[in-house]
Amino acid sequence: MQQTVLIVDDSADLRELVRLTIARGPYRILEAADGEEALAAAAADRPDLILLDVELPKLDGFAVCRRLKGDAATRSIKVLMLTAAVQDRDRARAKEAGRMATSRSRSA
Repeated sequence: MQQTVLIVDDSADLRELVRLTIARGPYRILEAADGEEALAAAAADRPDLILLDVELPKLDGFAVCRRLKGDAATRSIKVLMLTAAVQDRDRARAKEAGRMATSRSRSA
């Protein structure tokens, strides 16, 4: 079965680079240029993996991740956050975005 990957980045050049890199595999590839497009694509197509840029227009990657993990319909989608930021606090913030929403939705 072909797996679906959603590439989310506001840079068309970076989306193309990632698409060309993974296109050799058996993947169906979707793209989104901002956070709102990413949420719509995730809800409509339920990808197996989302490659999510942190810095996006409309909704940043952290907000997108929190919304995905807070929604029962998209919670199980794997999210890999991409960023040029290499500070520990950025990594911690990305991890927290994925955990926090999931923890809250379980306790609600």
